[in-house]
Amino acid sequence: MAANGGNREDSLGPPFFPEEELLGYTESHLGMSTVTLATVLRRRSDVRYRRIEGEAVVLRQSAAEVLVLNEVGASVLDLADGEHSVGEWIAALSGEYATDREELARDVLTFAGELQEAGMLEEVLAEKAP
Repeated sequence: MAANGGNREDSLGPPFFPEEELLGYTESHLGMSTVTLATVLRRRSDVRYRRIEGEAVVLRQSAAEVLVLNEVGASVLDLADGEHSVGEWIAALSGEYATDREELARDVLTFAGELQEAGMLEEVLAEKAP
């Protein structure tokens, strides 16, 4: 009920996220993606993005999703080239941003895992020698 006695729809319009579509993290979602300093990730083939004034506007074509990343998130997406490890990303970012390296490493590892779980990044597995 709204403060004026009406219902939510009357006072605020329909909810932005219908209750049945709310997303949330539960213990079952945590840790599904294991990203380490040695992990090599690349953008999935259906992910397109463009930097606009430092931010990245990202389109995941297969899911018809659009998302906006801040400057640091855009830098992470730039670095996800399938050739460099997440540890190398952290080294590059620590040169760009004045922040505690341990905190940066934690944040980048977490964010890379979230992007992987969201289907924006995929792991590049080392090819086995014959």
